[in-house]
Amino acid sequence: MAKRSWLWGVLCLAGAFAVDAAELYRWVDEQGRVQVSDRLPAGQTRYTTLNPKGIRIQDVAPQSSPTPQDRAAQQAHEQQAARLRQLYGSAAEIQTIRDQQLDDLQANLAFLQEQRARLVSQLAGLKAREAAFLEGGKTIPPTLRKQIQQSAGDLEAHERAIAQRQQDLEHTRAAYEADLEAYRALNTAPSTPPGKLKDESASPPPRP
Repeated sequence: MAKRSWLWGVLCLAGAFAVDAAELYRWVDEQGRVQVSDRLPAGQTRYTTLNPKGIRIQDVAPQSSPTPQDRAAQQAHEQQAARLRQLYGSAAEIQTIRDQQLDDLQANLAFLQEQRARLVSQLAGLKAREAAFLEGGKTIPPTLRKQIQQSAGDLEAHERAIAQRQQDLEHTRAAYEADLEAYRALNTAPSTPPGKLKDESASPPPRP
């Protein structure tokens, strides 16, 4: 019953303002009482807008201050945008540079794989000679031992280089894809600060 009486009071008060007010404001004062008027007290930042019939339009609350994390995210966003604009002139340019980098890495990877195959064959031949000496009960020549050791070391180094080059390919592809996506977003969407820095309220400021 009390709720209906309060609502009736609001509607009546809204009717009283309907002639002169295009928009009403409802807020809770410092004593916890609900107030409705066509003017807001100075400094009142939390309120609800009503139409002349007392029907709620929108709730307005003060925008929270950006946190250090928000500022850091905004700074990172601006730095990323500046970097992309400085490095690239178009999305097609990013794709071209990406393809060139990937082609170079792929060519180097193919060369390393060919060298590895050669070393595998070479080491197999040296191992066969070593086995022949052992089967014949002969002492393995020091030069043969050194060649085997050298070939095994070279093969291990090529294995590491191949693994590194494969990682380079993956990282390069991912980095350019990320730049391409960010560049497209930068040039197709309005620039808005991330997180809480984005203005959430579309309500016009209250009349003084």
